[in-house]
Amino acid sequence: MNRRTMLVGAGAALVAAGTGVAGWRSAVGSMAQYEVFAAGLRDRLTPDLGAIVRYATLAANSHNTQPWRFQLEGQAIEIRPDLQRRTPVVDPDDHHLYVSLGCAAANLMLAAAATGRTGEASLTADGNGIRYDYLMGEAKADPLADAIPKRQSTRAEYDGRATPAADLVELERAAAIPGVSLALVTDQGRMKQVRDLVLAGNEDQMNDPAFMHELKQWI
Repeated sequence: MNRRTMLVGAGAALVAAGTGVAGWRSAVGSMAQYEVFAAGLRDRLTPDLGAIVRYATLAANSHNTQPWRFQLEGQAIEIRPDLQRRTPVVDPDDHHLYVSLGCAAANLMLAAAATGRTGEASLTADGNGIRYDYLMGEAKADPLADAIPKRQSTRAEYDGRATPAADLVELERAAAIPGVSLALVTDQGRMKQVRDLVLAGNEDQMNDPAFMHELKQWI
């Protein structure tokens, strides 16, 4: 189970998003209370900065570690890595960690623009974070921002049906932006090869005591 806390201090506010089974149990108690709390994280977007950060924390992230910290200052929001949430065994070069920051930044930019805070993202001065500078303007509805609280992972069994061609075309269209490449594997033989590689890699990880120790920290 997951919990995200937002700690806002005086002056330039520092917002930290975190997780932890023990944390949410002590904070919210029963499963019913947790369900109410979790549903609140997916409430509709409101104009305040806290809601924008909340939408950012709903981003996909490696192992659900949520390795980010948010700094609010004037008309800018910075996202920096929370290095206490590193997973050095499975992610020794922090590649997954920084991809997670990028996912949070993408959500933040969508939510900010939807509330009238249109701006640009850039690297922080030290190159170790993302800074979003914005100006206040008119709020504009955006279906992508609306989709943020609806995103979820599923581990249900696949039904075996092929993905409709129209959906594949839509995926290609969505990926046709600078810096993005998409590889669609639809051939059954190649799909089985990918499956076998994933299973082999998963087995290697499960047989690694260091990986299992690290994994248990996030379950």
